[in-house]
Amino acid sequence: MDILKRKRGRPKVDVSKFKNDYMDVNEVSKLFKISVSHIYTLTSNKKIPHIKLLGKKLLFDRKEINEWLKSKKVSIK
Repeated sequence: MDILKRKRGRPKVDVSKFKNDYMDVNEVSKLFKISVSHIYTLTSNKKIPHIKLLGKKLLFDRKEINEWLKSKKVSIK
């Protein structure tokens, strides 16, 4: 497993290879202009599509986030 690095017996995820396809919590926070803690709240309430790696690291697929944003669009009459 190329993306996993061991540190004190616990795997560490190396997400640098996925930067083009995925965003981390800080990037999503900046994109939406909301706090990191609010992003965590959205993920824990399953309100935003995300990937949880090894029970800790959160990633967000750029394509899924764009589709999710489009689905939240409110049309004007």
